Amino acid sequence: MVLLTDDFSAIVVGVEEGRKVMDNLKKCLVYSMSSNIPEMTPFMSMVIFGFPLPLSTVLVLCIDLGTDMFPGFAQAFEQGELDLMTRKPRGKTDHLFTLKLLTMAYAQMGSLQVFGAFLTYFYVMADFGIPFWSNFYLQFKPALLSSKTDPYDPYRYDLGNSKVGDMCEATSDEPYPFPDEALEKIDWLYTNHAYNDIRNNYIECDGKGAVQTNREFSECRVRMLSPITDLPVCHTPELLKYAQTSFFFAIVIGQYVNIVSVKTKKLSIYYQGFNNYMLPIGVGSELILTILLAYLIPIQRAFGTRDVTFLQYGWACVPFAVLQMVYDECRKYMIRNAKAPSPDKPNWWVRNYYF
Repeated sequence: MVLLTDDFSAIVVGVEEGRKVMDNLKKCLVYSMSSNIPEMTPFMSMVIFGFPLPLSTVLVLCIDLGTDMFPGFAQAFEQGELDLMTRKPRGKTDHLFTLKLLTMAYAQMGSLQVFGAFLTYFYVMADFGIPFWSNFYLQFKPALLSSKTDPYDPYRYDLGNSKVGDMCEATSDEPYPFPDEALEKIDWLYTNHAYNDIRNNYIECDGKGAVQTNREFSECRVRMLSPITDLPVCHTPELLKYAQTSFFFAIVIGQYVNIVSVKTKKLSIYYQGFNNYMLPIGVGSELILTILLAYLIPIQRAFGTRDVTFLQYGWACVPFAVLQMVYDECRKYMIRNAKAPSPDKPNWWVRNYYF
């Protein structure tokens, strides 16, 4: 500690500033780490459940190196909490990074963001004709890829897939698949198969022709053309780009709430107020960045984003974002008001949830 004056009251100011810096560092860590869980679970869901990848690696970098940076910087300008100088000095084991901080970021804030992001993902997939249960193992399911000029036709024996040919001439009482050498995996990550209507790809023979099987597809609720392929989005692998963009937006909305929640560790946000002038700038820059990523065609081509509709802008995650705020306020309330077992021992909530 370096005293710039010969007034001993400067010691109090120095201690207060040191505590505030420590607090803001912890809050910034919680904010930055919370998005790690919704960034990691999309890859786990693809491996375990076979979902078409809900979040691309490029959008993960957009979160870590883009949208999360400015609000994280703004946290350094946060004022100290009202109870800052009434706390006991930190103990030797009270480090910057603790298990309680890790639990707060991952198990509490991060997990709620995961539910909101996946709800948004399934909502957008259903918008373009893939209901919830049809997403399971869709990433790895081999298909008889149709030609570019093959339109889906539910009234034709081959559903419009010209590659069926004479592969279904044999008779059988039970459906049987096409030969393995005729099947391929749909390219969900890029636009190589954006022209394919998946409804006449996931088919198999029934002895009389070809029928859709193993996949139940629904009618499109949103009909639009892709600005990249100039083709309809419904029932094509192109729809995954829209779902990934919405998943990305859902994480950003969760982080909007998170940056407000971590303003305080113990007191209600009602007492802390919104005096940090850098916070609106950070959140505003985050919003502008998401809009640029989604609605500028050159950026769409580079980052794989798409021009989602207003209702697809992550709004399905709002209930979980509200739950995130309510939960954190309840946690702080219990930290402040739960009864301690003894004067020398803090209550259970302080021991386990006060980071």
